[in-house]
Amino acid sequence: VTAYHGLMDIGKPEEGETVVVSGAAGAVGSLVVQLAKISKCRVVAIAGSDQKCAWVKSLGADVALNYKASDFRSAMKSACPSGVDVYFENVGGSSAEAVFPLLNDFARVVACGMIAHYEADGGMAAGNPLALYSPQIVIKRIHIQGFICTDIIPKFPVIIGKLVGLVMKGKLKYKMDEVVGVENSIKALAGIFQGNNMGKRVIRMSEQPAVMPMRQFLMLKARPFVVGAFAAVTAGFLAKSRKK
Repeated sequence: VTAYHGLMDIGKPEEGETVVVSGAAGAVGSLVVQLAKISKCRVVAIAGSDQKCAWVKSLGADVALNYKASDFRSAMKSACPSGVDVYFENVGGSSAEAVFPLLNDFARVVACGMIAHYEADGGMAAGNPLALYSPQIVIKRIHIQGFICTDIIPKFPVIIGKLVGLVMKGKLKYKMDEVVGVENSIKALAGIFQGNNMGKRVIRMSEQPAVMPMRQFLMLKARPFVVGAFAAVTAGFLAKSRKK
């Protein structure tokens, strides 16, 4: 839902445009990459290792760049010869510093996260690229919008239905990055901030789940339907509760 709403409703990609995605190997970023390709855009993905870049390329990214590489900024410029029309921001930091100078007039920046700044010395504003490039934001008339998923609870059933349809057609792939054992949950969560995950980080309570038949069922193609149906019912209930 985060990936779809952020890209399609805020980023509003058009065919032939260049979309850059930071944190492209994460749960949200990896879906954004695929949705942008489905929208017939040129996709430049940013990730934190060569292994992650290879995986993102397999999802359809036209170019995948390791932001830790010494030539990252020059490589980003070469990868976007026509500039950047949509920037899906999950990270901030060096990724944003390389992308902001390349933004075209009327570019759209989807501010989904700034994980590089959450624990920065001096607070979230330390090294914030929005402050560094504020003159360009004005001159280029760049649209920047943040969002949280509770803003779109009424849209959950529709969005989930579209995503489930894409999964069932084989047009959208997802990856579960499992960590086994509830005792490892804190370490697993911290690993997200350190960039240790690929895809959706989840905690498996134990190596041998109590109900194997149910787990096996959920691992089949029916799982997206089950998850989608549950999420849709939950979203509908929450939407009605908010109206009251």
